[in-house]
Amino acid sequence: MGPPLREILTPGELAEALELSNGQLAWLADARGWERDARGPRAENYTYLWRPRRDGPPRLIERPKRRLKEIQRLLLRHRLACDGPPRGEEDDPERPRAHPSGASPGSNR
Repeated sequence: MGPPLREILTPGELAEALELSNGQLAWLADARGWERDARGPRAENYTYLWRPRRDGPPRLIERPKRRLKEIQRLLLRHRLACDGPPRGEEDDPERPRAHPSGASPGSNR
């Protein structure tokens, strides 16, 4: 990827910063719901897995593929570097810390 991201105001600037074409960014963002109509795993941005639960129906896991995951992590790192943690969260010992994946301890019940 290119240099560190700066303030980005438009989708075109985001595509340029990520070294993507506007079409590639639109596909990864799935702004038009193309993922729903994709034909075959090569056209999808996610891998879909069904996992059984002890009690209840199976759980659908939608796991981003490598390229999308790399971009999501880059954007998260940029966001945290620019803004830091949300206000007040860094000082609240009662608030559970989220895993880098976005899950909080005990939230998958």
